[in-house]
Amino acid sequence: MLLNARPISQKSRNEPLVLLTFTDTSSILKNQRSSKKELENIINERTKALEKSYSTVKEKNLFLEKANKELETFTFISSHDLQEPLRKIRIFTSALLENEDLSVKGKQDLGKVQKTVTRMQSLIDDLLVYGRIKEGNQVY
Repeated sequence: MLLNARPISQKSRNEPLVLLTFTDTSSILKNQRSSKKELENIINERTKALEKSYSTVKEKNLFLEKANKELETFTFISSHDLQEPLRKIRIFTSALLENEDLSVKGKQDLGKVQKTVTRMQSLIDDLLVYGRIKEGNQVY
């Protein structure tokens, strides 16, 4: 119960009086408890949803880390496998260019091959650098 008291005066008799009111608060308290329980349920549901989302994100991060490691390995192996034939082409064209019996056209063509090999080597080197970039920092 809630008790309120307020002084009042009766104008005709000029007597001081007190006005008392009683309010039954049981329904108010019951509503507050019900609302509190509903809020707690909502909070619990959202907490569970966040925990599930966190778990999903964590799983996906592990998957991405594994995929990145596999990609790094693939890039390293691929670039190594691509560099070896380029070395052989470079050595072979250099040996052919030293031949004095080679025509001017033949030397021009071999020069083009060497330029292409140089561009391909640069592309492979750039691919290796790109594969080593982690979290915005370059690792050489």
